[in-house]
Amino acid sequence: MTIRANQLASLAAAIERVRRFDVPADNGLRAFFRVHPEMGQHDRSFVAEGVFALLRRMRSLETLAATSEPRKLALAILVREFGHSVRELEPLLNSADALWTAAFKARMHDPLPPAVAHDLPDWLWDRLGTAFGDDERAALARAWLSPAPFDLRVNPLKTSRDAALAALTAENLAVRATPYSPLGIRLAGRPAMTQHAWLLDGRLEVQDEGSQLLGYAVAPKRSDMVVDFCAGAGGKTLLLGALMRSQGRAAWRRFNGAVAEGRIPGREVIDGALVIFGGALLLTPGFLTDALGLILLLPPTRALVRGVLVRRFSGGLMASASRGAEARMGRVFTGQSRPGADARRPGGGGRPRGASDDIIDAEATEVDPRRPELP
Repeated sequence: MTIRANQLASLAAAIERVRRFDVPADNGLRAFFRVHPEMGQHDRSFVAEGVFALLRRMRSLETLAATSEPRKLALAILVREFGHSVRELEPLLNSADALWTAAFKARMHDPLPPAVAHDLPDWLWDRLGTAFGDDERAALARAWLSPAPFDLRVNPLKTSRDAALAALTAENLAVRATPYSPLGIRLAGRPAMTQHAWLLDGRLEVQDEGSQLLGYAVAPKRSDMVVDFCAGAGGKTLLLGALMRSQGRAAWRRFNGAVAEGRIPGREVIDGALVIFGGALLLTPGFLTDALGLILLLPPTRALVRGVLVRRFSGGLMASASRGAEARMGRVFTGQSRPGADARRPGGGGRPRGASDDIIDAEATEVDPRRPELP
């Protein structure tokens, strides 16, 4: 791969931005890309790989480079991490850069202290040795320095892993199933996938296999509350929802169905509806909405709310049944003039003029729906 001058300049500029460490590294890189919209997908991928290579190997690279100058660090990444020779980079270098790059390449073989060589702080290197011993410590440090694989997760609500593997293979992408997660797909290399149709419509998500296995370890149920202290773009949340097989939507349908049929919803149905409301309130900014959301999500307080709702449902259904009985059975009359009936004609008394024979003037007595016997 031939490196262009603008790619080297972009990598150096991105390193300068990220090394401020005023925000997390991925946020800093996104901020850099936002102010450089002219960069294409290939250049963005190159810059991102270079920046994360620096973050993984920062201590040893800065030690060998003996500088924190972004352009020289970018050259160090190209030589040591990406494997480019000085000859390949010569078209990009002025005389001072060429001399520095040659000297850096010669220093690459200098021995470094073990903690520096493995890009770990001294205190962590020492504690790992105490906990695991020298051999296991070295193996663990090497594993941490390896680039993470590019994993995707299938959305089981929209497709299957076999279908996704077949479709990606048909596009000449080197893919295979992940060894542990039943929803995972591992891609070789770093192909550009951000605009892929399956990612845009939600059939696939970018998610490492470890995060996928966390979802299976949690094994969520409809009434569970899961608090994620490592939330990013919401990948684990989507996985948990998929593993629940849309039980939240099913609970809401059952709740609405019970209310429409005039039945009191069961305990699990009410709990499911309350959890849905609680989650929505927690997503709404504000202290009050957060407090109400927690009340609905925590089992003890949710039980109190459920009891209030059941009593309200019971009272509402009883009143509705009473009104329905009155509508079907009508009133009970005792034979005396109904108050106000005489007012419908001058002089009062008797039936109104022109009234038909099927109108009876009488006094109405309400029937207590709880005691339906006649008075």
